[in-house]
Amino acid sequence: MDDSSPIFAHQAQAVESLAFYFEEITVVTGKIGTYRPSSNIRVISTEWMPGHRCRNIGQFYIKVIPLLMKKNTQIFSHMTEVQSALIAPLTRLFRIRHYLWYAHLSNSIFLKWCHLLTSGIITSTSGSCPISDFKVHPVGQGVDSSKFLPIHLDADLKKVRFLHFGRFDPSKNIREILKTCEVLRESGQEIIFTQIGAPSTDIYEKQAFLIREEFRELDWVSFLPSILRADISSEMEKHSAFIHAYRGSLDKTLIEATFLTIPVITVNPEYIRIFGSWSGKQNPSLLQECQSFLNQDKVEIAKIAKSRREIAEQNHSLENWTRAIANFFN
Repeated sequence: MDDSSPIFAHQAQAVESLAFYFEEITVVTGKIGTYRPSSNIRVISTEWMPGHRCRNIGQFYIKVIPLLMKKNTQIFSHMTEVQSALIAPLTRLFRIRHYLWYAHLSNSIFLKWCHLLTSGIITSTSGSCPISDFKVHPVGQGVDSSKFLPIHLDADLKKVRFLHFGRFDPSKNIREILKTCEVLRESGQEIIFTQIGAPSTDIYEKQAFLIREEFRELDWVSFLPSILRADISSEMEKHSAFIHAYRGSLDKTLIEATFLTIPVITVNPEYIRIFGSWSGKQNPSLLQECQSFLNQDKVEIAKIAKSRREIAEQNHSLENWTRAIANFFN
């Protein structure tokens, strides 16, 4: 729980939003950063330590089991399928209502275990979870639209500034984005690309380093460190479009960019299913999407961006997400 974290700040935001619906919330987390909870929120840290699996599991049970013994306990596991799997047999035994939020396409053994033993799986969209049955409940993403207000973009398609904001991990396909930009530049289109975000693990850092080295001498490419989510809007205003090549679940950054009404260019299947594509295809290449976007006029781009925000407001606002989560427990 750290509201100053570029990656996990939204977890603190989710807890604060849910606190409106419950008299008391206890959060069990691996580490507490700068987060200052509301009066009805209690935060317990297990002091998670990398590389100490047995110790971490023991600490987790020490902190959680007393909570399971309390009357009227209900469990909502947010992005923690491993911890959820560890307590799933106990919540099943004691008939404790227990839901897991899971929005990834990885069909891990921990997810399967949770699916079997918990009350259900809550996810963002039907295509953002590898399991699909009566125990899986899509409720949309939860983005605070008040922090992502529409911005004014003077979309100069003669000199296009592409931005990718998010983790510099292999699944994000940053190299594919860069190679696509190279092809566009070779065709005469002036392209500038900026990546904002750091790798999530040391292993991924090594892979990111190789990509940075490969494109280091190109003056149209910039690699910048992570920034706070609160600063995304001001950074987006400097760019023409948000470009994205993750082919997994519906990425939260896609919805944030959509709320800002910045044009989103992506090959993400869930985003295309909900918001459509620039090429009109269901499974386009990133190059096809970029070329189709560049063939649009400014008026049409603004119209599509506005329409996409309206869809996001209906299905992916934090207010709607919080209400949907609370309904599982009330």
